[in-house]
Amino acid sequence: MDVMDSSRLGSRGNARLALDACLYDTGTRRICPACLKSGLRRVGDPATHFPVSLVHWKVNNIRMSNTATNIPEYLRLLIDRYPDFSKDAAIIGNIGMKVNRYHSDSDHTNVCVNQCRIAWEMLNSIHCVIAYDYGLAGASLCRNLFELVAGTIFLIENPTKLQDFIDYGKVVAYEVIESTPGADHKYLQAFKTKADYDNLKKRFGRDKWHGKTIKGLADACGMKKLYDSFYKEASAIAHGDAFITLSYKDGAWGLARDVRSWSNYCDIAVDFSFTAMATLYHRSVYKLNLPFVSDVRAVVGRLIQKGLIEK
Repeated sequence: MDVMDSSRLGSRGNARLALDACLYDTGTRRICPACLKSGLRRVGDPATHFPVSLVHWKVNNIRMSNTATNIPEYLRLLIDRYPDFSKDAAIIGNIGMKVNRYHSDSDHTNVCVNQCRIAWEMLNSIHCVIAYDYGLAGASLCRNLFELVAGTIFLIENPTKLQDFIDYGKVVAYEVIESTPGADHKYLQAFKTKADYDNLKKRFGRDKWHGKTIKGLADACGMKKLYDSFYKEASAIAHGDAFITLSYKDGAWGLARDVRSWSNYCDIAVDFSFTAMATLYHRSVYKLNLPFVSDVRAVVGRLIQKGLIEK
């Protein structure tokens, strides 16, 4: 599957993706923000919880509209802004739920699926901020999603890197605990020994587990086009660079920009996040041999129909 050229992002006003943020693991009993705000109690309570995703709205023949009373506020706002997005949601939500619930006998596959679950939560977060017209936040979160997707695809295609991936996580875990004010010295020392921190830190040095820069990771995963365009723009937003406030008009630079222009990033983030997740699912299904081929074909077909990727 060819990765989308970011010049196509945000060019279609009628086909947009937004997924219900309520797809949480019922086993953890986590409360999603939308349900908490609406006074609902907990995930898994059929009497009070929203359907797992927009797929259920379609499957149950419930008409989505801005007059519905039992859907989250952010979802109603997205429906108003992107009337046709439910078509995308039904497709991406269908495969998303299946991947999220998948379990394998392979540690490598399970770790990669866990990364897909994190990406799913990132996707939901992006759509929550987009609903309230926070374009800069949506674009910044897309940068995180890009790095997550690129890293996961690299791990999928390089299973021998699994131990490095896990070991690097131990390094970060120790450093987080070490920097915590009031950390117990005995516990910290025991944790350091258990994590084999000194040896792992020496092994990794200043490198990440994959040993690449983000650019190198994007190149290795076939995501160079997105890196060269949208990722750089999103990084400038995340880093607070002057780019986001500079303007250029009539041969002169301006030091301020109309905040309303930032709303355009909502449209870009919607298309980007859909494509990033589709790319992740495509690689996951075919490289990990997940039994969801027909589902991922439906996703790719939808991307082609929307003009986000080429055949």
